[in-house]
Amino acid sequence: PALRGRPPARWRDAHIGEHGNARMIRTADYKLILRYPFKGRRDPDELYDLRNDPRETVNRFGDPALARVTQDLRRRLDAFFARYTVEGCSGLDLERQPRFNDDCPWLRPRVPL
Repeated sequence: PALRGRPPARWRDAHIGEHGNARMIRTADYKLILRYPFKGRRDPDELYDLRNDPRETVNRFGDPALARVTQDLRRRLDAFFARYTVEGCSGLDLERQPRFNDDCPWLRPRVPL
C-alpha cells in the first residue's frame, strides 16, 4: 500500500530475531535479548534503554524501574515465537540442530568482561 501512496494497515513497531540460543525484540525505545541454556551454559539476558543509551552500554535487565517494559517485551517475543516457530528449527533446541560453523558465539568459551 505504501508504494501506491496509501498508508499501510499497520506499521511494524518491533523487530524480532533469533540467533543461536538468543532471541531479541527491538522497539524504538528498548531492546531485549533473552539467552537460553546451551550445554549447561547460560549467558546473561540484556535490556537496553535505546532513547537514553543508544550505544547499549548499560544493561538494565533486572532493573525494577523497567520491570513492566521487560514483561511486555518478553510477552511479545514469546507470542511471536509461539506463532512462528517451526518444530525442529528453534534456537531453544540447538543441541539437535546441524552445526555449520564452530565459531558461533554460543560455542566459544565465555570471556569475562
